[in-house]
Amino acid sequence: MLTKCSAAELGQHNIRVNCVRPTGMDTAMQGNVAQNHPEIFQEFIPLAKRQVIKERLKTTNVADLVLFLSSPQSAMITGEGVAIDCGFTVC
Repeated sequence: MLTKCSAAELGQHNIRVNCVRPTGMDTAMQGNVAQNHPEIFQEFIPLAKRQVIKERLKTTNVADLVLFLSSPQSAMITGEGVAIDCGFTVC
């Protein structure tokens, strides 16, 4: 609701407000947890199986989405929460 309310208030000033909602990403910290604490990482394996796209989300994927939302190509998008989760929320 914060995103939607902010978009409603700031739209009159031509300010767009959107929310990016990524799932767990393939980062050095995630690799460190997998290597040093496999018991913790095992808890996330059933969640990863729910993903429609069977790849790990990269930080560059999220950066590309943010770049798109910051560009003129998304000029009519505001008040949205965009999930970038390899299809996790589809199922």
